[in-house]
Amino acid sequence: MTPRGRLRAALCGQAVVAFAPLAWARLPEFLHLARTSAFWLDVGTTQRLLGDAAVVCTADACLVPLLPRLRSPEASSVGASPAASAASPASASSVGASPAASAASPASASSVGASPAASAASPASASSSACAASPVGTDEIAALPEVTAAVSLLGRLASVGRTGLIAELPPLAELGSLLPDAAPEDLEDALADLVRAGVEAGAEAVVIRGADGQYADRQDVGRTVDAIAPLADFYGAKVLGVDAERGWAADNCCPVGLLGPDGRWPDLARGVVLTAGDVTDWWTPHDMRAVLRERQGSRQ
Repeated sequence: MTPRGRLRAALCGQAVVAFAPLAWARLPEFLHLARTSAFWLDVGTTQRLLGDAAVVCTADACLVPLLPRLRSPEASSVGASPAASAASPASASSVGASPAASAASPASASSVGASPAASAASPASASSSACAASPVGTDEIAALPEVTAAVSLLGRLASVGRTGLIAELPPLAELGSLLPDAAPEDLEDALADLVRAGVEAGAEAVVIRGADGQYADRQDVGRTVDAIAPLADFYGAKVLGVDAERGWAADNCCPVGLLGPDGRWPDLARGVVLTAGDVTDWWTPHDMRAVLRERQGSRQ
């Protein structure tokens, strides 16, 4: 079974466990590359980076934030609340492994149809104003450069067809921080536009996640999941939610477990394992391999 097939089977409640980590905020550094601000605007390079990260993490799905600024360490400089920049990456001791500053290059990304990122040129320099500009109206949010880049990335990954795809979006309250003057119904319309763009580009599921390092109100995440579930279902996509404490799926289509920075795997016989935060904030590739060994040990 391919990783994409495993994700689809897990989302449908079959006796399969699919792993879908969030690996985004410090993706270039995770792969031992120099960071470029707003690297996600270079779609080709980001595709290669995600391909390599999927190999390192043995991931069945790539998570693609449709509003990347909310997952960026530079978020505070582009008018969004910081995602995880306040905290430094977790020590490798939390998973019983030493830091891998000199680790070998990540495995080849050929399994996801992309050339290794280690040999890629640095992402093209992007104008910070492309991310800093907030949309004039809620009907324009899907046309933001960061959103069109994320949708293009989903489309490219979908055309390869091996790794599953999940589009990530913030809850309505966090989206409202980008659209402070929007009425509640306009926020829901903007969210629907983003969901539609993501699933039409090839995402099998949408996950609603609060900001890393902050308390994500369960009711707000749950309300957002409920708001988009009918639209996602129309496209044949599932909706998942992650709040400060747990993960779940709309309509209980499958169990959802969370892997946290302690590296302890949830006890699931079927369903989807998401991460409680961004693995590139927590671990190096060396640490990730140690966590994966723990997963293998728990299965024995």
